[in-house]
Amino acid sequence: MLDEPARPFESLRGADGRPLDLLAYMKKHVYMYSGGDSWAKLSVVRPMVSDIIDLFGTDVAFTDSGGERVTVTVCANETSIEQFARAYAPDVIVLEPEAMAGRLAEGMERALAIYRGAGGRMSKNPV
Repeated sequence: MLDEPARPFESLRGADGRPLDLLAYMKKHVYMYSGGDSWAKLSVVRPMVSDIIDLFGTDVAFTDSGGERVTVTVCANETSIEQFARAYAPDVIVLEPEAMAGRLAEGMERALAIYRGAGGRMSKNPV
């Protein structure tokens, strides 16, 4: 519980004075993280196309890359995009923005180092 009173959605940062459109909000905040939206270009395996639509809605742009992968552009909460890419790697790869791809790569490298250092066993205090 907070001591401050509840505020209407349209007064919140990022709402730009608009009332809550729950469907639009859910599409951009897949995992319900707060924060700003970001455009991202992802490379996904073809079977992931339906998952993209389920999570991000139909307001996405697909580019047929040929072969086993498709390029998709989404606009959603930045943390949600990162969580989605992390959860479904290597089937989902962030192509752009480069800063997001770099953060994901660094995080995965740290996790791999922890697992390799533990010999497949996690220690009580891995960090």
